[in-house]
Amino acid sequence: MQITANGTACDTASVVTSLSVDGQAVSLSGSAPCLDFSSELTSQWGLNLITALAQNQVGATTNLVQSYLRSPQYFGSSAKGANATGGKAASEGVPTAIRMNLNQALVDDNDRRDPDDMATLFQVELNSIDLNSQLPQTLRVQPDANGDGQVDRHTCNCFSPIPDITIYKTGYRVTRGTLSTVGWSVNFAQLADAGLKISASLEHPVVPVTVTGYLDPGCTVACTTRSQTIKSVSGTVGMDRLDITATFSVRVGSNGLPQVDICSSCVSVDTFNPYLDIDFGALEFLDPFIHLSDLATTIVTIFKSQLQNIAESAVRNVLPPTLQQIIDSLRPEATVTLPAPMNTVLNLDSTFDQIQLGGSKPNGYLLADLSVAVTPAHPVMGNGYGSIRRDGSPPSFSATGYALGVGLKDDFINQFLWAAWSGGALELDQISAAGCDAPNGASVTMSAKLPPVVMPGTNGHQLDIGLGDVYLMATDPLPASSSKSIPASSNVTLYASGIVGASVNFDTDSGKLVLTPEENPRIEVQIVSAPEGADLEALASQYAGFLQCALPELLSQIVGALPVFSLPIGSLGVSGIPPETKWVFGDDAVAARPDPYFSITGSVVVK
Repeated sequence: MQITANGTACDTASVVTSLSVDGQAVSLSGSAPCLDFSSELTSQWGLNLITALAQNQVGATTNLVQSYLRSPQYFGSSAKGANATGGKAASEGVPTAIRMNLNQALVDDNDRRDPDDMATLFQVELNSIDLNSQLPQTLRVQPDANGDGQVDRHTCNCFSPIPDITIYKTGYRVTRGTLSTVGWSVNFAQLADAGLKISASLEHPVVPVTVTGYLDPGCTVACTTRSQTIKSVSGTVGMDRLDITATFSVRVGSNGLPQVDICSSCVSVDTFNPYLDIDFGALEFLDPFIHLSDLATTIVTIFKSQLQNIAESAVRNVLPPTLQQIIDSLRPEATVTLPAPMNTVLNLDSTFDQIQLGGSKPNGYLLADLSVAVTPAHPVMGNGYGSIRRDGSPPSFSATGYALGVGLKDDFINQFLWAAWSGGALELDQISAAGCDAPNGASVTMSAKLPPVVMPGTNGHQLDIGLGDVYLMATDPLPASSSKSIPASSNVTLYASGIVGASVNFDTDSGKLVLTPEENPRIEVQIVSAPEGADLEALASQYAGFLQCALPELLSQIVGALPVFSLPIGSLGVSGIPPETKWVFGDDAVAARPDPYFSITGSVVVK
């Protein structure tokens, strides 16, 4: 859009004879020493630079470099108020700041050798459950009117002098030994519109059983013999396999965090070839009373029912929290510390805008949109505005071709840059630490008066990144040239603004975004003060060259600290997964620029 810049050009020692603004000659009007001017300028969204050059009638020139931000809207922030009051800073959340698209390969890659997918984590989690502790030791007692787990007894009143005797009633008691299985195997985990469907099998569950039979001989016999018939037989009860299928739904809860639900009818359990292997020969005395064939059926039925209940309980109570934790771990880390020399701490508060399951076998997907608010832990800069706002539609990801897609919104990146600036990341006592040498060995301090801004790319670049009104003081510089001797303690002060064209790539080794700036970015410098007689044009050129190195390096460090994807599966509490284990992008990950987002797509590996 076009804007009008109005101003005055003043010279108290001579008369201003010419003025150019952004390289275009501008008419002057009015009376010396200050002449008025007005210039029509093209203004872009984001950071804009204005340069002006004035010349007087004796040929002396002076320049001005000024920058400003332009946007119809900004995100809200209390950083300035927090800075003044010492309170905690807060930022308005960026909607759909991060979009994540989890495809079928991340849910189930059909390979259980390493935990690089959800299905394998579910299998590890299921196998960590102690089924044996959940199966009752006593499977069946009959009769047991008082529920004490023992066959009921009664007392015979014998004739004196024979003492009374307490004996068991006719019945039986079934107890078990230790349950053994081949283990759980997750057959598949599938994403679809209806939810996440999981099928698992418990292979060859077998448990030793002991059946103890009791025969009540009657009080006459018991008083006389002082005994009764009690015999035990042992065997095994088991089955070839138990299959369980469950469907989980996923939604965003009222707290903005994921909620995994499973309905009452969303679990089905099937058993295959249940059996009882036992010889009831020693208990034939019970057959007239309890029918041993019915007892065999009862034992199998009880074992099958109890195992079904335990399996369903495991799936209902163990897997949903695990899935919920995995999805919740898609949120970026809550605290990011920028590298030296900045060392600024940023807080990230994130919630889910939406979680959507879609597609169909085998091309299902889980799409999660995250709202993120970035604030400095200790704000030191503020201008009454939050970060610049552009909005825009999120990218669409394919349901095939890669396991994971991540999109980072420009608004999120700009709020991250703004929070870094507000937190003092660009208030540096010595910027030579960025790896670039200041002119003539000067010690240079830096204070950025505006936050960095990512903008749509121009001239073939993926993006432009601007940083304006950077104030620098160079201590003990050696001048570029001088007509006389310059004291060693002299200082140079200047303002600089720049717009750097760049591309963004993804480093799979570090898991970070890499900002690659153009070779010679545009850096404009205005010398404010310098030793008398110094060549101001040469100084400006030297510091522009220095800043062409230093500013992109500093900005690259901030961009490199942006959280992309690192899911700490070791913190899920899944047995056997080391605490430091995490999911990260594989070596095939690639970055792209679906404006206004940056996207990374690729496989996921365990690190």
